[in-house]
Amino acid sequence: MAERSINLIPQQEVQEQERTKLLSLSTIFAIAILVLTLGVTIFLTVKTYQIKDSIKKTDANIENLRSQIRSLSSVEITARTVDKKFKVLDVMFKTGSNFSLLMEEINARRPENVFMTDFNIRQSGEILLSGSGKDFLAVSAFMSSLVDKNFSKGNSLLKELFKSVTLSSVNLEKRTGLINFTIAITYEPKLLVK
Repeated sequence: MAERSINLIPQQEVQEQERTKLLSLSTIFAIAILVLTLGVTIFLTVKTYQIKDSIKKTDANIENLRSQIRSLSSVEITARTVDKKFKVLDVMFKTGSNFSLLMEEINARRPENVFMTDFNIRQSGEILLSGSGKDFLAVSAFMSSLVDKNFSKGNSLLKELFKSVTLSSVNLEKRTGLINFTIAITYEPKLLVK
C-alpha cells in the first residue's frame, strides 16, 4: 500500500506560514544589503578622507619645495655671473693674449694731457677707448701716436700693434673745458700672444 501523508494544517495556514518565512527571509536579506551598503559607505568615506588628507600634505610639501626653489634664485644668478666671468677668463687664458702689454703700449703712446676713462676690449681685435683731453690737438696727437710705426717711446716689438684708429665721437664739455672723446682702435692680436 502506498503511504499517504495527511496534512492537518489548513491550506490557508500553510500559505500564511510560507508568507511569514518569505517575509523574514526578505527582511534578513534587506538588512544584510543595508549592512553591506553601510560598510561600503563607511569604507569609501574613510578612503576619501585619507586621500584628501594626503592631497593636503602633498600640497604643503610642494609649496615648501617651491619656497626653497625661490630662495635659490640668488644662487642661480650668482652661478650665471660666475660662469660668464669664467668664460671670459678662459678665453683670455686660452688665447694667451697679454693684455697688460696692450695697456702699457697705449699708456706709452698717450700724451700727458690725455686721460682714459673707459676701456673695452672686444674679441674681434678692436678696442673702444673713451677719455678726455685738454684740447683737440692733444686728442689728435694721441690718435696719431697710436698708429705711428716709428714711435720711439713704446715697446719696439709692438710698433705695429695698432692697425687703425677711428674717432667715434668728440665733444667739448663746457663746465670743465675738456674734450671728451671715444675712439675705436683695431689692433693685431697675434702680437700679444705669449
